[in-house]
Amino acid sequence: MTPEIALHLITPDCAIYHQPVGAGDNGGHTGFPADPFWGFFWPGGQALTRFILDTGHVFRGKSVLDMGCGCGASAIAALMIGASHVTANDIDPGATLLNAELNGITGNRLVVSGDNFISTGADTQTTNQYEVVLIGDLFYDTEIAADLQPWIQRMARAGTEVSH
Repeated sequence: MTPEIALHLITPDCAIYHQPVGAGDNGGHTGFPADPFWGFFWPGGQALTRFILDTGHVFRGKSVLDMGCGCGASAIAALMIGASHVTANDIDPGATLLNAELNGITGNRLVVSGDNFISTGADTQTTNQYEVVLIGDLFYDTEIAADLQPWIQRMARAGTEVSH
């Protein structure tokens, strides 16, 4: 859905594509600290990234938090259309750095973080710091959804625009 963004992704041609689920959990076969979910451009992330590229005026000049950024495509898109500053947040943020470099995104407009912004007490570091919060595909698990939904509501009450 976003041919204007180049991404390093896991495909059937990659050895880790064929590893059993959980192979990375125990320091096993993948070499990653957790299963590499960032290596796929999930449908919700694709739709969100397309929306950003098509409606750039909504994001231009704004500070953006891409929560659960995965491969970083939405963060990259926000920077491509002129967001003033983007924080890409994910449990394994390395893919975002690789993909940003692949797309020529350099400089201090992109910050990549593996911190848990949703945990209790973390609201002070995110509330009013970002004008827009992007959430692509984070509602895949009831445990994450249970933490994420109240956090989204707190952010929205504080005046942050939440796009998901």
